[in-house]
Amino acid sequence: MNDRICLIDCRNGRTRKAFAAAPQVSSSRAPWDGLRVERHRLPSFKAPEVMLLEPFLSIIVEGGSALGLKRGGRTEHLAMGPGSVCVLAPGHVPPIEVGGPVTTLFISLRSWMLAESAADLLDRDGARLRNAYAVNDPHFFHLGMALNAEIEQGYPGGRLYGESLAAALMTHLLAAYSERGLPANAHKTGIGSRRLRLVLDYIEENLSADLSLTELGGVVDMSPCRFARLFREAMGLPPHQFVLRKRIARARAMLEASSTSLSEISSSLGFESQSHFTAVFHKLVGTTPAAYRLRQRH
Repeated sequence: MNDRICLIDCRNGRTRKAFAAAPQVSSSRAPWDGLRVERHRLPSFKAPEVMLLEPFLSIIVEGGSALGLKRGGRTEHLAMGPGSVCVLAPGHVPPIEVGGPVTTLFISLRSWMLAESAADLLDRDGARLRNAYAVNDPHFFHLGMALNAEIEQGYPGGRLYGESLAAALMTHLLAAYSERGLPANAHKTGIGSRRLRLVLDYIEENLSADLSLTELGGVVDMSPCRFARLFREAMGLPPHQFVLRKRIARARAMLEASSTSLSEISSSLGFESQSHFTAVFHKLVGTTPAAYRLRQRH
């Protein structure tokens, strides 16, 4: 069960899969760590009281649903539709009833990542999250859909993109759903010119590698969440977008100055495949690598 989202069933105290059926989409083969993602098409169902082991998000992707939540001796009825989000802290969750059918994305965030991010962003060892049910959260919806697309496409963005999405999820979780939110000075310290230069040089020297947010943050002794935020503030782009643009800039130079094959250029610059290289090149340059090379020679 290590690759599935799990919880404890309070009826018998046993750990089990959150959902018995196989998911439509799963992050079980993801190159990144820090979170698990599953997408399920669910009928109407009733869930008993459970205990969550990790912070848990659910995002409605398709369909409308009514959520019946039993707490305080009464049942609350909440309407949910595409974009509705539930945020649940580790611990007990009361019995619920969910109308269906509904397609939902479930995200389980690893506890070590929450602890690490809280220590870095909140300047304290722990974070108490507040549960939220059927809230409209466009930011979580956007990040969830980006994760869903990355999984469906076979992880073309690699570790750096997946870890960047995970860091963004964690930062928003702590800012919007921790009991105290982010402190007022959370965004006031910059990365500093010396440390920024170290990171930029490291990226330039390792464009062929499967870079990760953890690795880049380690260059300047920062957690992934803090590094991602401060790098974006300094450069105007998130790390994965910056790295993509550096790879394409080098690809343009190679196309102009050599007859190296497109497949060799693609692999030498860390792209998951030649088709991914072509797609990114076309998006950023406005033409294909082959057409660009031909144009430069005339």
